Amino acid sequence: MRHFAFLLAVIALVSLNTSVQAAIVTIDFDSLENPNNEINNVASPYVEDGFQITGTPFNSFGQANYRYAGSAGLLVAASNGQAVLMQVDGGGIFDLLSIELSIVEPSGTPTEVTFVGNLAGGGTTMQSFTPLGFGFTQFDFDGAFANLVTVSWLQGPGNSSLGHQFDNIVVNGGDIPEPATVVIWATLAGLGLIAARRPKRTET
Repeated sequence: MRHFAFLLAVIALVSLNTSVQAAIVTIDFDSLENPNNEINNVASPYVEDGFQITGTPFNSFGQANYRYAGSAGLLVAASNGQAVLMQVDGGGIFDLLSIELSIVEPSGTPTEVTFVGNLAGGGTTMQSFTPLGFGFTQFDFDGAFANLVTVSWLQGPGNSSLGHQFDNIVVNGGDIPEPATVVIWATLAGLGLIAARRPKRTET
């Protein structure tokens, strides 16, 4: 019985370790969807899925607005205004995998957007994309955008016909265990170790 209990504890501990999974999330701004025809103001920082984006001021277009690019994106409504992406606690490390970009005006001119990542170990990495036109298109970051603490980029010129809006930012926030799985396997491991350490009864 003691051998079985010890085996159970080992299995539980191994399973606890393998229950850790990559927390890949998409910041999709779905909460900003609005059927109106307005340029809607959005508070900064914008918080979703454990990440925050700071920038002042933020705007998002209503679904009936002619600048609505197919989904509720976000833009920094200031000339060369900066957007900064980081984890909510300000100290977490993450990978930036992809982002969707669109020009602001359907008849606008695409301009290059440069992303600057600040690395956890020091130093920076940079990558630039140019929106293909009106309507969101996905752009994938290279492997250098890993182990980041912040990523920043500029909105561009104040003329909205030269600016961009962004949506569906895909990030990997690091290895996070599933809470329910952790509780189950940790309990089994604890019970197994207790049973394995219980002294044998001696017959008199």
